[in-house]
Amino acid sequence: MSGGISASTVIMGVAAGVSAYGSYQSSKANKAATAYQAGVSANNAQIAQWQAQDALQRGATAEQQQRLRTAQLKGS
Repeated sequence: MSGGISASTVIMGVAAGVSAYGSYQSSKANKAATAYQAGVSANNAQIAQWQAQDALQRGATAEQQQRLRTAQLKGS
């Protein structure tokens, strides 16, 4: 050879560049997936909070109805 860059060196450089680009794209995809999952988790937490509040409210309503039935029985 005449001291220039060999074909195998160029090919290895191109392969390294392609590999680095693939890693970058994979990293972007993982970041997007993580952000999406964080949003899903936040939504699930909010739904769980609403369900807990609803359960407490239904329990309070059921308690009040039972107290009224008990008072009616005592009164009769």
